[in-house]
Formats: sequence, structure tokens, C-alpha cells
Amino acid sequence: SIAGAIRLMEQTSVLVLGCLFMFMVIFMICQKCYRFYAEHGEGNLKEYIFSLWNILDCSNLLLYLISIAGAIRWEFVLEKRNFETWDSFRQVQTTNPPVNQWIGIVRDLLSSMEVVEIEAVLADYFIYVQALSLFLSMIRLFKFFQFQPRLNLVSTTLARSLIDIAHFLVTFAVMLAIFSGVGALWFGARVEGFQSFYNAFITMFSWSLGAFVTTELFAKHVMLGPVFFVIFVITNYIVMLNLFLGIVLDSYDIETSLMKQLAEQESVYTQLRSIAYRSLYAVGAKLHALVTG
Repeated sequence: SIAGAIRLMEQTSVLVLGCLFMFMVIFMICQKCYRFYAEHGEGNLKEYIFSLWNILDCSNLLLYLISIAGAIRWEFVLEKRNFETWDSFRQVQTTNPPVNQWIGIVRDLLSSMEVVEIEAVLADYFIYVQALSLFLSMIRLFKFFQFQPRLNLVSTTLARSLIDIAHFLVTFAVMLAIFSGVGALWFGARVEGFQSFYNAFITMFSWSLGAFVTTELFAKHVMLGPVFFVIFVITNYIVMLNLFLGIVLDSYDIETSLMKQLAEQESVYTQLRSIAYRSLYAVGAKLHALVTG
């Protein structure tokens, strides 16, 4: 039937993509082992192991392996066990066994339900692992921008300003905590967004990003609410936000000046066009040699 054909195509596509993913992970592991061997031969193994990109790569590979192990366990272990349990239940239904056998089957079903509940919790953590793995994979894309200085400008800017940003975040978190505590004490009894320290912290963080929801605050605290809001906007939204932008822009100016001091850098379009021209020239040269030879 059409439904069976569609189901078969889905299962086949999932199997093919799973095999390709496993081959990709195996290739990445082999590449990483070769890189360890090469760095050991050059005497730079310790620096390479503790480098940021290597830690990120190894963490991503570990999450890949966990994802593969979880998928294999789900497909070949749990599915088989659940199928055997329900298949035995169907056979008992058709044979009309005695009560003792029914009790054993029900006990097996109940134990199977407990296992299903545990596996549901593990499935949630498995989804978290996959999401984190995808996030790290997206971050690793910046590693492959290093071949082009213009694309690598964002990475170098963030790397240069990383320490300053870390100190800024500490100060910013302290400011948020102070305003959150004050807001929870002043407005927690009447305003929903300040009913607890956690809610107040989320509200303060939203205000820091420009999401100003102040209708309830201004309605229930006519005088104190606007004063609190104005002080927070001046300190955290105007001053702190501009400090953050100043840190990033200062590092960006330094990186752009360094890039201009180097030789004239080609754009991505120019590099891709040069690669395409060289490839076409090489193919044309080989065809010409085959025709004339």
C-alpha cells in the first residue's frame, strides 16, 4: 500500500542518514587522533590539548557518541523488548489462558510501563544532549572561517574582547541581582513580575533587553514604580548597554586596523571566483591534453 511504501521510505532514509552520520563521526575521530599524533611529534601536544577549539571539538565528539549510543539502544533494545511484551499479551488474548497466566502477563505489562516512564525521562535528557550537540556544531563553524580574514573578523573580535566581556558580565549580574532584590521586596506583594527573586531577575533581564512591560507596576505603584523604572533604565539599559557595545567596538576597531596593516585581503567572492577559474582551467588543460595527445 501507499502508506507502507511511505513508511518504508522513511525508515530507509533514517537508516541511510544514520549510517552517514556514523561514518562522519568515525572520520572526525580518526582525524582528531592523527592531529594528536602530529602535534605530539612537533612537541606541541599539551598546548593543543588545552586549546579552546580542541576542547570544543572533543566535547562535540563526545555528545555525538552519546547520541549514537542512545539511538542504537532505542532502536534495537527497547523497541524489541516492548514488541515482545505486547506480542505475548496478544497471544494470551487469543488463547484464553487461566487466571494465573493472566496475572503474570499483567505484571509484565506493569513493569514494562515503569520502564517506559524511566525511558521517557531519559528521552528528555537525550533531546537535551542532541540540542547541545547541535549548538556546539554551530559554534564550530567559526573555526572554519579562519581561512578567510574577513570572515574570521567576528571570531577574532570576540576572542580579543572575551576577558573584558567576562568582567562586564560579572558587574552586570551584580547590578541585576541588586535591582531584583529591591524590586522583589518593594513590589513582590502586588506585582506578578516581582513575586519572587527569580521572577524579578527575569523581569530585570527583560528590561535590560528593551522589553519594558510596566503597566501593572505603574498602576499599583504610582510614585515608586516610575522612580524605580527610571533609575534602572539609566543605570542598566543606557550605561551598561553602551559599555558592552564600547568593549566590542573597541576590539573590532583594533582587529580591523590589524587586518588593514596586512597585505590586501581578498574577499570571499574573489577567492571563490579564483578557485572556480583555476578548477576550470585545470579541467580544460586536461581535456586539451587528452584531445591533442
